[in-house]
Amino acid sequence: MHLNDRILAVDDNVDNLAILEELLGGEYTLRCAINGEDALRVAPEFKPNLVLLDLMMPGLNGHETCDLLRRIPELAAIKIVMVSARRDVRDRLSAYDAGAVDYISKPFHEQEVLAKVRTWMKMIHAQHVEGILQEIDRTREVVGTALVNLASFRDAETGDHLFRLRWYSHTLAEHTAMFDPYRRQIDEQFLQQLYRASPLHDIGKVGIDDAILRKPGPLTPAEFEVIKRHTVIGADILSRAAEKLPHADYLKMAVQVARHHHERWDGGGYPDGLAGEAIPLAARIVAVADVFDALTSDRVYKRAMAASDAANIIEDNSGSQFDPSVVDAFRSRFEEFRQAQGRCAAGVSMSDGELVGASSPSNWSGVGVDHVEHALIL
Repeated sequence: MHLNDRILAVDDNVDNLAILEELLGGEYTLRCAINGEDALRVAPEFKPNLVLLDLMMPGLNGHETCDLLRRIPELAAIKIVMVSARRDVRDRLSAYDAGAVDYISKPFHEQEVLAKVRTWMKMIHAQHVEGILQEIDRTREVVGTALVNLASFRDAETGDHLFRLRWYSHTLAEHTAMFDPYRRQIDEQFLQQLYRASPLHDIGKVGIDDAILRKPGPLTPAEFEVIKRHTVIGADILSRAAEKLPHADYLKMAVQVARHHHERWDGGGYPDGLAGEAIPLAARIVAVADVFDALTSDRVYKRAMAASDAANIIEDNSGSQFDPSVVDAFRSRFEEFRQAQGRCAAGVSMSDGELVGASSPSNWSGVGVDHVEHALIL
């Protein structure tokens, strides 16, 4: 039974309508019209999925009725199957020219009618599902863009940072996927989700006071504790979005990235003190990308560092702050990172699929809150 599928049968011969009612009435919701004028009156309210339309009728014929039905905005995509006792090829071609999608000959052959109606209903369902999926995807993009804009509006430099971070993260993930133990974890779906999720890693900064977020000097321990809250705030924002938008599957990864991109491989990070592979893989990847970009970009509290110096810091912290496998991927793709960062330093703005600001190195120390560590925690 497909009683939600609606068929409008239009024929001036009531015997033909009775046959169609017997054939289709038990499987579909069927409405009958005895002429073209009646069909034009019924169709806007009934909103049929499929119309079985007689070609030869008094008054408006099938061609004219078909044309007028298609001019009704809400029925523009309707499927119309022309029905006629005329079997000439020219009649069939004229039906297609009028906008019909198929042709059924009279007298009716039961199996032909059922087969064609069922086939067209399956195609209508498939198109409907495809339309829903496209709308879901458009919603994902709109939501993702809105969230990224929310993440970036607090800092003038963050917009380009988000595009760079997306590219760095995707590049690291692609290379990490080439080797065990991650080749089974990183597939095309993972890469697509990471592409959308990675720019949302710092969305929680919308909840941090500007006086701390834009502070040009070192943070106090109390201020550092406030800054650390951006991971939890961000995860909460994205969790709420994920609950409202279950089809936006990348938001689940975005929650993990926002909450855990400051965890450390050795367990000394925040907010949950996770260690090793207990840290979500996407967050481990974004952590390396984020630190490289932070170190090689000008910020209010520091000047940019040369790419090679940033690479040395990342490699020195492999196995302590960072997943060694991700650092191996970074080492293997460093030349691409260096070239991309060079384009940024030259002022090339980065947009989707293309790269985007740098360079005096700061001293690295794992203790205190100097400018380098300031870069790492933000």
